[in-house]
Amino acid sequence: MPPPRRSADGHAPPVSRPRADPPGNEPEETIDWVARFKACSTGCELEASMEALMVEVCKQLATVGTAEHAPRPRPPSSVCKKSGGYDPVAATKIQRLYRRNRKRAFRDIVEGDSQHCQLPVDEVQRHFTSVFNANPRDEAPPPDCVPPWDPLADPEDSDPLSVPVTIEEVTARLTKAMDTSPGPDGVRYSIWKKLPNGAHILKEIYNAVLRIRYSPSTWSTSTTILLHKKDDVNDLSNWRPIALSNTVGKLFASIQGSRLLNWSRRHGRISKSQKGFMPYEGCLEHNAALQDMIQNARRTNTEAVFAWLDFRNAFGSAPHTTIFQSLALAGLAEESIGVVKMLYKDCTTSIRCGNNMTDPIAIKAGVKQGCPLSPIVFNLALEPLIRAVESLNQGIQIHGQSRSVLGYADDLVLISSSPEGLEEQLLVASMVADWAGLSFNARKCASLHVKGMKPGVIKTQFNIQAVPMEIVDAEGVYQHLGVPTGYKVQPSATKTVQKMQQQLEAIHKSLLAPWQKFDALHTFVLSQLSFHLKAGHVPKKPLIKLDKAIVRTCKLWLKLPERASNEILYLPYSLGGQNLLPLSKLADACQLTRAVRLLTSNDPSSAELAQKTMVSVAAKRLRRAASQEDTARFYNGDASPEFKTYTDVESAWTHLRKATTRLKTSIDVAWKPLDSGLELEICGQPAARNTVERQLRDALRLKYYNTLVAKKDQGKVIEVTAAVSASNHFCRAGKYTMFADWRFIHRARLNVVPLNGCNRAGKGNNTACRRCGQPGETLPHVLNHCRPLLHLGTQRHNAVLKRLQKAVKLGPEVKVYENTSIPEVASNLRPDWVTIDEKAKVVNIIDVTIPFESRASAFTTARETKTKKYADIAKHFKDRGYDTFLDAFIIGPLGGYDPANNVVTKRLGINDTYLNLMRKLMVSDTIRWSREIYVQHITGVNQQQKQRRNRQPAQ
Repeated sequence: MPPPRRSADGHAPPVSRPRADPPGNEPEETIDWVARFKACSTGCELEASMEALMVEVCKQLATVGTAEHAPRPRPPSSVCKKSGGYDPVAATKIQRLYRRNRKRAFRDIVEGDSQHCQLPVDEVQRHFTSVFNANPRDEAPPPDCVPPWDPLADPEDSDPLSVPVTIEEVTARLTKAMDTSPGPDGVRYSIWKKLPNGAHILKEIYNAVLRIRYSPSTWSTSTTILLHKKDDVNDLSNWRPIALSNTVGKLFASIQGSRLLNWSRRHGRISKSQKGFMPYEGCLEHNAALQDMIQNARRTNTEAVFAWLDFRNAFGSAPHTTIFQSLALAGLAEESIGVVKMLYKDCTTSIRCGNNMTDPIAIKAGVKQGCPLSPIVFNLALEPLIRAVESLNQGIQIHGQSRSVLGYADDLVLISSSPEGLEEQLLVASMVADWAGLSFNARKCASLHVKGMKPGVIKTQFNIQAVPMEIVDAEGVYQHLGVPTGYKVQPSATKTVQKMQQQLEAIHKSLLAPWQKFDALHTFVLSQLSFHLKAGHVPKKPLIKLDKAIVRTCKLWLKLPERASNEILYLPYSLGGQNLLPLSKLADACQLTRAVRLLTSNDPSSAELAQKTMVSVAAKRLRRAASQEDTARFYNGDASPEFKTYTDVESAWTHLRKATTRLKTSIDVAWKPLDSGLELEICGQPAARNTVERQLRDALRLKYYNTLVAKKDQGKVIEVTAAVSASNHFCRAGKYTMFADWRFIHRARLNVVPLNGCNRAGKGNNTACRRCGQPGETLPHVLNHCRPLLHLGTQRHNAVLKRLQKAVKLGPEVKVYENTSIPEVASNLRPDWVTIDEKAKVVNIIDVTIPFESRASAFTTARETKTKKYADIAKHFKDRGYDTFLDAFIIGPLGGYDPANNVVTKRLGINDTYLNLMRKLMVSDTIRWSREIYVQHITGVNQQQKQRRNRQPAQ
């Protein structure tokens, strides 16, 4: 096989690329841009080429922006004319904004007025000029306490940043890039993805930058917005600056950041103690390790001392001298350091405050805010301090491991087995910080001195940079990586749960569409709780209270009465639910997820610590050595006396036992012993690290589905509509669904619509149909059998038939018979649709029927009835040698789509792409007509005439 062709620059062509033309078919203008950047040899030429390119890109941006953000036409009949304070114009505005920018719409709903900083521009200018001002520091060698780095494993691999950029690198980063707020030029990543051969153009830009060692001036400018963190809004230190840079420069920095991270990992340039911005679940693992060490000191009656360190504006104040010197200490070649210096040269930012902007402020200190290269650069700049502390060997020993520091970016925890050891660590940290030009905020630093169970906590005073630190007592906590940490296990997310309740109420009062309200609840509200449920301890009472509020509010969004089953909320979208789960069950599932992820961590030391701690907790309860079988029994909730007679220190692992025990009452979940540890099994399948949470959620939802389907009245329709996801296509995004249909369908499927036959007030009530007088005014009767409304049922039937006919392409030679008897056939029956191809000797006999979804057997019976009814017609053609096909096409009046219809659609040759759309449209059609039948039955008002009157202009 011949080798693949290579491009002129020696790189193999990419396998795939976003919207790129195949090689050899590039548009003429694309070839010109590639050649133009290849020919750049000076900074002036590069600047001119970039300016010309951006003019062309901005032209496309204007076209795309007009098409994407143009208002959607809205028919007059769909405009709400209700009174009572409802503003249809405002509703349209917020619903369109949510479709375009969900984050901004949610912020407008829950925060109301703009939360932009409203302080005077002059004050903002002065503050950030001081913050970004150069922090003078000589390039002095680090203190002797900083150990030297080991030599590079491959001495030739010291210059990863200045090598040419490949098309694979550009394509990989561009594919992963998500549209966020754009930089000053207004160009988003999606524009570069849509630009013909955009990845190749970007590659040549980047290689020109590396070749001539010059970055365009537009890469050095940014717009900074301020986000309020907490406390006084008039204190600028309480505002977090977020820089918005141009996407071309950010993508280049992203490529270089990925290169530097991979290089650092290859050569061990980042300590294992540092997990910020690294491919680990750093917050989860560090919080778990810290709590395990505190609880282990209590459990084993030993001593442990901890110090939480908080830097004062570490990201924004780190001197550039420190950054570049740390890169050199790590062994990075001067050529690569030059690339970083080039990106940091002459950087400025303008800060938005209210409707005004500050003058450009020079950034002479700190890593670049919002730059993808900044995380790994900052980690390397902080590495001398972490290595210096680790080299003291003053950490604690736990299960055969030594831990002296935990780092997550600038959040550091120093750990020692004695107060003297911690004092030495703090002294070294202060020395290295002084050398690096960094300072600690002693007011936000704290220490905890644990000494067994008694006295428990000793109030020992420690200093950092000669300033006293706060002391955490036995009842106190320190907020570490979002989790309150202290001598005892402390409740997490107390304020978060309260905030979620307020946000839920704000969403409820908003003018979002109901399906948008559910999306906002999932995306922005419930997501806040996920981390706390895994990394912290959230008490059940506030969760149960919040869950009741969610259920009550969500039923209002679905227009369901109180008596409607809660299980409908817990089903996935594909089964007709809203993808929720009871928060108490979700909390238990997250505890098991946490354990599995710790036991299978990418960091072997974290996995080993979790495994040994897990066994030690079981052994403490047994008061003897615990085998893997003993440990499995303990966490599975074994109630034997040996597991009940002794209590242990409260910890995440004792909570795991309780969580497993509670979940076992709902789903099949158990810990199984292995030679290497424990493994979680869910419904008989091993839990995988990346899918364990989804496995648990799916198992819970299956349990709620079975519970709902087993209900005699509210489960019969769900059993049918859950068979095909197209029957529930509207649940997630409301596609092809009117608000009136949404208000009807969920009640109808649960059989909780107000009808005489569904009245639950007691015996003796009149259950007769209000239109035809027949006994039993039930939903099946109204939608399928009430005589005064059968003509609407015929129109519903015809709507489905027309959709089916539209999807089939018939040649001119094919004879078509629609709802008529067939000549030469001795039968007066009139199938809905018969096609006869005399030349190919092919006959298709299709009859559409819409039986009510009274369990799955209703569809089976309807199909058997139809095929039996037209069997003689089929036999007539078969006897004459025709390839004859006879079948029914079935959809329920509440949107149930029969999976057996696939045989019909395959026979008719409907392609899969249109079939997917056709199913959804048919489901929406049947729901819409069924709603009209129901409303006309209740009100006696002809809905079609009413709609025609509403469409007429006012006289």
